[in-house]
Formats: sequence, C-alpha cells, structure tokens
Amino acid sequence: MGNLTNTVIFDYADDSGMSPQLTFDITGKFDVKCSYEMNQGISRYNITLNDHTLDLPGEKRPRDLNKMVQTIMRAMPSELFDPNNIAVDTTFCDSDLRIVRYTGDRYEGYRNLFIRRGQVMVDPKLFP
Repeated sequence: MGNLTNTVIFDYADDSGMSPQLTFDITGKFDVKCSYEMNQGISRYNITLNDHTLDLPGEKRPRDLNKMVQTIMRAMPSELFDPNNIAVDTTFCDSDLRIVRYTGDRYEGYRNLFIRRGQVMVDPKLFP
C-alpha cells in the first residue's frame, strides 16, 4: 500500500472578454491524490482516488473557478484526472523511465510513459 500524486502546474488566462489579448496571470498547482495497492506480484497495482486539491498561491483568482477546473480536466489525460478503481501493469521500468498499461473497463490498453523528474530531456521536435 502506498500513495501517489498526479500533479499539474499551470498558468491560466482568465478570459473576461474585455481584452482581445489573453494574459496568463493565474498560476497554480492541481493535485490528484491517490493510494495504490500492489497485487499479482510486483508489476500490477490498483489505484484508488482519494482527493483533488487546488493551490492558487498568488493574489489573483479566476472569475469562474469551475470553468478553470474544467479546463485543467480537459487538458489532463482522463486516466490521470480520475484514476479511481483502475489497474495498472508496469510493462517496462528502469531507474529513469517507467512504461505502464492500464487495464479494466474504462482505460483498457491505454499506455503512459513516466520519466523521473530532471533525469531525461525529451525534444518534442523529434515527434512530429
């Protein structure tokens, strides 16, 4: 049994419709807090969603908080925003990289790559 957190650090432009230019002046952190339990050996674990938390450290707040959270939700892979009751198989793992495959009714066959922070730099120009 353990805990994991999916974190999104974002800049948000609160479109008031008053200015033709959007300004990304709201910065924050959105956490999806989960717990996991290993089963079937060391490569499969089940995830349970515990909580979503939002931290807006600056003074500026969005006019419509629900709209901002919906924008974050649309930008995140759905299996990271709502990972409740899904099983994950680790298909490859080394000290810097982990590749997983989701199983179950909602995300069967989805795959994600997780890179240890600060270890590997990926050039997006290599992937057209």
